[in-house]
Amino acid sequence: MTGDTHPDHDTICSFRRQNEKLIAKFFVRVLELAQQLKLLQVGTISVDGTRLKANASKHRGINYQRSGQLIKQLEEEVKELLRKAERADSQGEMDPARLPEEIAKRQELKAKLEAARQQLEERHRQEFAAEAAQYEKKKATWGKNNRRGGHEPKPPATTGPDPKSQSNLTDPDSRIMRKSKNEAFAQAYNAQLAVDADGSQLVLAAYVSQSSADNNELKPMLEAVSQNLGQKPQAVLADRGYLNGPIIEQIQAQGIEAYVALSAEAHERRPYDLRSEDTRRENPRRYSAPVLVGMEQKLRTPEGRHRYLRRQASIEPVIGIIKKVLGFEQFSLRGLQKVTLEWNLVCAAYNLKRLHKLLNPPKQKPKAPKASQPMLASVAQLLSQLFPLSCLAFGRISPRSGALRSLSRGPQRFCNQISKLPLRSASNPTGSWAKFLRHLRR
Repeated sequence: MTGDTHPDHDTICSFRRQNEKLIAKFFVRVLELAQQLKLLQVGTISVDGTRLKANASKHRGINYQRSGQLIKQLEEEVKELLRKAERADSQGEMDPARLPEEIAKRQELKAKLEAARQQLEERHRQEFAAEAAQYEKKKATWGKNNRRGGHEPKPPATTGPDPKSQSNLTDPDSRIMRKSKNEAFAQAYNAQLAVDADGSQLVLAAYVSQSSADNNELKPMLEAVSQNLGQKPQAVLADRGYLNGPIIEQIQAQGIEAYVALSAEAHERRPYDLRSEDTRRENPRRYSAPVLVGMEQKLRTPEGRHRYLRRQASIEPVIGIIKKVLGFEQFSLRGLQKVTLEWNLVCAAYNLKRLHKLLNPPKQKPKAPKASQPMLASVAQLLSQLFPLSCLAFGRISPRSGALRSLSRGPQRFCNQISKLPLRSASNPTGSWAKFLRHLRR
């Protein structure tokens, strides 16, 4: 394809950015090809997410309060530099060529800080609109119940953006995340994917989220699967990070059976817990919502437990292959739209690799048949009847010796034991049981 030439990394990066729609179509085309080859049937899917580092440092993040302080500081510094420039022009105190450069650096940083503040304000407006809509819904439900069954919902705060809310100057779309409580925080994205759990392990849908939590990502993922394949899955498997009662109700109302764990250990206590008593939860959380109570009862059944265990065996290897085999552990591009394109391209590459594996399965070596030894078995059966009596009579071995205990373990084990014992007679003073057995085999 390249005519024995090696494209530069700039060429590859430009190809990715210029063919965004083509890569999305190619991802769907690979899935259609798998359906035509009868390798993919949309039945049960597994959903999971993984945190991938962004092409930005967490040390380039700044909060809303600090950005306002720095803007004021930069404005004062720019004014001071302009005054120095005027003195330099009139008195020649310093090199006037350096002043425009210093002013430009501060004005550039000020523009970035102002853009970060505007983004935080826009983010706050969107969050406030969502919280206001949720508040009106809760208030209406509370009013229909004649104001019984709980306190009146509180309206969302209107004090403006949170002073501690952060934005990254290098990649404003990325967020501070961590994989678990035992991991360090990093500037990252939440890469989501859905995998076929019925055997093919093909990625059916993939997108990138800015949220560090997964509890609101189950519905968008199912919509992406339906859009790519033209049909809804029959069941979905997800870990406890996707636990969200209202969303699970909406999914099951569409005819999709959901299996979502309610605890990290999937309802099983560890027999030997290595965690300290102050870090573990002895009494698991009890749920009162009907949909969650029904989920707990469903996962306790043998069938529900068996189906949920397929989640780990189907989607965890896919994430491991993408990270360790394909070597994709960090995004190279910046911005939500570009990292989504990059993630779709990586998942399409995995699907091609997996499709080739399904079409060309590895050949298994035939197992060598075990050689039958009918003569040895018959001799061992005869000796098992005569040997204990003769040994006990002549005091050769004790009743608790290894030779007698080996009788219950098969003829081969018995022969191995007695071959170590001496066999002396008048005709064979230096003989052994091994020679005697070889004579019988002939």
